[in-house]
Amino acid sequence: MRNKILKEIYSWHRYETLMFITYMNTDISIRKLAKETKISKDSIFYTLKKCKNKLKESYGDDWQDFVKEDFYKLNKQYG
Repeated sequence: MRNKILKEIYSWHRYETLMFITYMNTDISIRKLAKETKISKDSIFYTLKKCKNKLKESYGDDWQDFVKEDFYKLNKQYG
């Protein structure tokens, strides 16, 4: 499942991919990221929110199955 999620992330526009990967893989805050990149914090927030919504839309049901420990449903999909 992780590979499918990463494949989706890397299929996005380059800006979205870089912003999301940077934010998720570092401890940097949105404000600090805005200051260092000179991109408004509102723009960064909106981009991250849009990215999270894309993932929820694509993998939300799978996440719910994982939380509920319905692993058999995941195994059928990702076998």
